Amino acid sequence: MSLCHVVETPIRSRLQDRGTLARLALLSSAVALALAACGPSVAPDSQPSASSSSTGSVPHPIATVGECANENLTTRTSGHLTVAHSRARAPFFVDRAPADLVGFEVDLINDVASGLGFTRSQISWQSVATRQLTSPTTSEFDVAIAQLAADETKTSVTFTDPYFVQTQVLIDRPDSVLNKVTRVAELKGALLGVVKGSSSEAYVTDVLGLESLAYPSTNVLKAALRDHHVNGIVVPDDEVNMILDTFNGDLNVVGQFPPDRRAATFRLAMPVGDPLVACVDQVLARMSSAGVLDALRAKWFADGVERIFKAD
Repeated sequence: MSLCHVVETPIRSRLQDRGTLARLALLSSAVALALAACGPSVAPDSQPSASSSSTGSVPHPIATVGECANENLTTRTSGHLTVAHSRARAPFFVDRAPADLVGFEVDLINDVASGLGFTRSQISWQSVATRQLTSPTTSEFDVAIAQLAADETKTSVTFTDPYFVQTQVLIDRPDSVLNKVTRVAELKGALLGVVKGSSSEAYVTDVLGLESLAYPSTNVLKAALRDHHVNGIVVPDDEVNMILDTFNGDLNVVGQFPPDRRAATFRLAMPVGDPLVACVDQVLARMSSAGVLDALRAKWFADGVERIFKAD
């Protein structure tokens, strides 16, 4: 990402266009599933490709080879990747049964599976209680996903490399004095709104060393921005698109702050000792270097974030 690129136009209209396309895609998927109502609970079939991904714009990570080639993988059910999920929280995961599962983590699993040589029809989704994701029964699944943070007390699972590290994003109105800010020091004295008790409040106070105005909810925070009570608002990147989509008016995404070492970091959980862990980490690394993870974040969380604020 460029350190100096300036976002000068509101991005709300682009989000609305993307939302229309997403609704059409979901409708198409729902029709396809209706025609196969007696089939298994899996996503539509899609052959892995070196030139396409679930984002539709980024080359798919090349399928693994050698020990991680599909023909050499051992999974719970031969020829399938069994994925346990819980915490259906948008935009990470939305269970729209009987329609398709959608969300950032669904696209992530689709891409990981494709990198391992599985088609989407070979992904078996299993909805379980959250406690089962890291319990001894995890051996019944190949991969568990549900915004899980590494936890050394969970001895029955191994956590993969991260697929998501939360960052904080500054949003303002098109007429705000903050639109040209590129350094954290330039925010001193600005009226920054945050949700009380949120990771954003902690970041602004503890990491940036700035003062903020805390509001009891996201809706009240948006109202404060709308009514010019604050110059801008700081929110987690996974909430940006939701705020843009629900705000009554135009907004600018000014930029994002560097992640803090205490930021929420999510990983996949897999059974201890499973050689598939190294293969999944290999795919995640390729997805990162190919820009797939960034594209997924833009699609589901924060489209248009091109500026990273420079530290003082």
